[in-house]
Amino acid sequence: MRSTSIIREPHVSFIKEKGMVVYPKQPLKIILPVSTDRIRTGISGLDERTQGGLFKYSTTALVGASGTGKTTFGFQVVAQGVLDGQIGLFCSLEESPNDIRTNGHSIGYDVKNLEKKGLHILSWIPENQSQDAFISELASNIDTIKPSRIVVDGLSGFKSSSNQEIYLIAKRLCNLFRSKEMTSIITILQPQQPGINVTSHGLSSIFQNIIVLRYFEVESQIKRSLLILKMRGSNHDQSIIEFLITSDRGMKIIGPMKKYTGIMSGIAQKTYQRSGDREQKIKFEENMERRKRKQKLPIDLKEIAKKEKNMKNKRRKAIYK
Repeated sequence: MRSTSIIREPHVSFIKEKGMVVYPKQPLKIILPVSTDRIRTGISGLDERTQGGLFKYSTTALVGASGTGKTTFGFQVVAQGVLDGQIGLFCSLEESPNDIRTNGHSIGYDVKNLEKKGLHILSWIPENQSQDAFISELASNIDTIKPSRIVVDGLSGFKSSSNQEIYLIAKRLCNLFRSKEMTSIITILQPQQPGINVTSHGLSSIFQNIIVLRYFEVESQIKRSLLILKMRGSNHDQSIIEFLITSDRGMKIIGPMKKYTGIMSGIAQKTYQRSGDREQKIKFEENMERRKRKQKLPIDLKEIAKKEKNMKNKRRKAIYK
């Protein structure tokens, strides 16, 4: 198109009832809004560990296996924004709006009241549309609703896409949210493995904050932990932190898990147990050594007696000569 600026990337189009629809690519920018202001997360005990909350306009990846609390975390952050007088958008790629409402009720929120004050809940089925269609429709809803906080719950719904496509979806979403001056959280399902791995899709460089949620076994119980892996431009607690999900307060930080080791392996042990195991091992080795000495002692006594007898015989022979 002569004398016209155009986007040269391939575009997705569909033929619908009203004709052909072309979904534009969300443009990628390098210069985006930045703020040093903080926002409250609404999660009891978390803001104190991040120097006052998340940065305004920042993007956060919330990574964890199924059942670790990702949806609860995201809902609480959006709900806190609504309680603080802001408009919030919760976009689920895994559950219906009614499911999200039920989840909100289960952790003590009056969801109907939140919706009256500015909470919006939307759902998409990723398998039913392309990534560009989803981003375009979401951008249209953002222009209408004008939220200050947004959560996209279940980016892994696009799991049929390649790692490169997932990377581009996440990057376009983060660009969209920051260009609209929104604080955003994107949850990512990741199977739990020993250690920490958040680079499977190459997403770690896109997000300013990365929070990892995990569950682990200790003393025949399943507990949950949180690790702030990255918070660009800010100091933060680097401990592995235990948290609970309650019916009246939602997610609640308990504190650093200093009494446990082996948390990232999935099977934790109390520190004193490890110390006790070492002491038992030392005692066992000492007992084994004593037994060996006792078993060897009769043999040594027999040898001494034999040598003494030989010496006596030699002396007698010497006398007779």
